[in-house]
Amino acid sequence: MSEYLTVQDDPKILVVDDDEATCRSLSDVLIASGYQVDQAFTASSALHHATRHMYDLIILDLQLPDSSGMDLMPEIERVSPDTEIVVVTGHASIQNAIQSVTHATVGFLLKPLDLTQLLRIVDRVTARRRAARELAHYQKNLESMVEERTRELDESRERLLVSERLASVGTLAAGIAHQINNPAGAILASAEYALLVESDPDQHDVWKASFKTIVDEANRCGKIVRSVLQFARNEPTEKWPTDLNEVVQGACRVVSTYASERGAKLEFERSSSPAFAQLSQIELEQVMVNVLRNAIESKADGARVVVVVEQDASIVTTRIRDDGDGMTEEQIRHIFDPFFTSRADLGGTGLGLSVAHGIVLDHDGIIAVDSQLGQGTTVAIELPCVDEP
Repeated sequence: MSEYLTVQDDPKILVVDDDEATCRSLSDVLIASGYQVDQAFTASSALHHATRHMYDLIILDLQLPDSSGMDLMPEIERVSPDTEIVVVTGHASIQNAIQSVTHATVGFLLKPLDLTQLLRIVDRVTARRRAARELAHYQKNLESMVEERTRELDESRERLLVSERLASVGTLAAGIAHQINNPAGAILASAEYALLVESDPDQHDVWKASFKTIVDEANRCGKIVRSVLQFARNEPTEKWPTDLNEVVQGACRVVSTYASERGAKLEFERSSSPAFAQLSQIELEQVMVNVLRNAIESKADGARVVVVVEQDASIVTTRIRDDGDGMTEEQIRHIFDPFFTSRADLGGTGLGLSVAHGIVLDHDGIIAVDSQLGQGTTVAIELPCVDEP
């Protein structure tokens, strides 16, 4: 915890008078009233004090042995511009009064001094200056507090980012296992089939077809691994034509256990024909998983989540609908903001949809949310479609 600034020290006053007895008696009165007091009997001594110390107030006699108080005032203003001055004199004149008020004077008193009047002026000036000094200290304290809280917030955000990254490892691993499992299964099936036809007359053709399948599926595995590495390094990922139905179905498999645990019902409707888009399977499955998890969590007593893939001439659209609690307009406005979450009690960090939004934009796509309180939410993800390879 930082040590914030505090207001210290009593108000400080410099008494300047050529009469040492007057100077000392006035100083004693001010000290008894709780002020710190220095004394000067000449203009040069007064200027020396003003140069070395910061005074709240200077009580200045106009008649000094080595200079006029009128000549001293601009010098004091030069070396200590914030210091205020009360002028005292035993030789009052209209000219002196007018000249003195052109400087940093807050009072003009005649000798013999009325101590009650002088103390009233001194109290008023020092109270005002103390308030100003306290305000300046509080402002500095506030700046220090803001800096410290900002640093703590930055550290918290870093921890959240790490936490979110670690939390996504399990989901990502499940997605990778699913995607690697398909080509690995095809490789195994092709190899086993090639072994079974060892004595068949068309053995050569079967082996050729099996080897081609093995090579193709091994290349597919390589693409998946490269995509994982690029995703982990935050690099632009390799994209190739992929049937979005397969990506969405894979994401549904990944979250199926989580849906069962929360009593949610998950339904998937494929498009009537393959719906190809240029995409990174790893990244798009992450997007679908994030949106699906939000839909599953949209209702405490078991949500119904319907996932539909549709295709028209140029766009492939995935709609994920739930019958959950819905969102306010304010929540919808901020739903893609980093660290914004309405489900902090479920461990949400507000990063999932922000990351999903960035991935969809990187695929030249659009992600949109339509929701009403008590009527559920629909998330639509649109991607440009491409021809089947």
